[in-house]
Amino acid sequence: AVADSQREAHEACRHDALWCAARVLITTDPRLLDAPMLLGLCGPILLNAESSEQDLCCFESLLALTNLAGLPEPHEHANRIADLPTPHLSATNVPGGGGVHIIYKLLFKDHTLIRRAVLELLCNLSQTEAFYEYNMPYEFFHNNRRPSSTIRPNEDALKLFVSLLEDVQDDPKSAQALTAMLSSLCIYPCVAKRLCSHKLQGVASFVALISGRDPFLARRALACIEYLAMSVPQVSAPVFQKLSVGTIIKQLENGSSPCFEGADADEFSASQEAMEYERGELRDSAKQVLEILSKAADESAKPEGGGCL
Repeated sequence: AVADSQREAHEACRHDALWCAARVLITTDPRLLDAPMLLGLCGPILLNAESSEQDLCCFESLLALTNLAGLPEPHEHANRIADLPTPHLSATNVPGGGGVHIIYKLLFKDHTLIRRAVLELLCNLSQTEAFYEYNMPYEFFHNNRRPSSTIRPNEDALKLFVSLLEDVQDDPKSAQALTAMLSSLCIYPCVAKRLCSHKLQGVASFVALISGRDPFLARRALACIEYLAMSVPQVSAPVFQKLSVGTIIKQLENGSSPCFEGADADEFSASQEAMEYERGELRDSAKQVLEILSKAADESAKPEGGGCL
């Protein structure tokens, strides 16, 4: 009984110490702190977020990890977080890094701010190999660098992301992080094909976003459509035609889309200057994407070939 009591006290002390460390990383520029110490904190802070019964601790730990994952190249901290060794998951055949798997599980917490923090952290991890290995099978990276067309991405993860697109539209920051993360996956043909499928309805979700009133979100969703058109032109072009994607993007180009209406910048948690800048960038991007869609339509007439490259 005494040993159990001491163990509980030790765990409580460790929990609070890691929570304090997370708070320091939120309020202090991580680049000013000792680099080896920061690398050593990545795993413990993530595991503390997973095990903590306090939502505030989980939320602040995720914010701290997002700051670490956002540090510039060589992205040591992002790789350490994403590829965290997790012995307790070794028998579950979890693809990719254990860290990514833990972070995904936190998406199911019933707390809007935690979900937003998870999506922002995943967005910062989207350039790591462990992130891709989780969303696509191991063979994607280890099949002589040229995987076959039978390679299938993690369908469950893609379904979750697409379903969340609709759920987070009332939370602009969450939606922006999610669409930015998805755009990093759209460059891979095997993922792009699944997002274009009737089963996942990914394109329809992106179209809903570029048709909305939020210019920040519309621009990120437009990037997803652009990458789909470049990755799988033969597959995406018929879907774009069916959903009148070109017509909707033309409205973005000429400024007649709903996101150019006189919305209050506060509605999107942004300044008026930032919103006007985003609208300008959106019009320029729309012009570029229309050219890419035209090329995709030409490509769609050619025989389809290749797989995930």
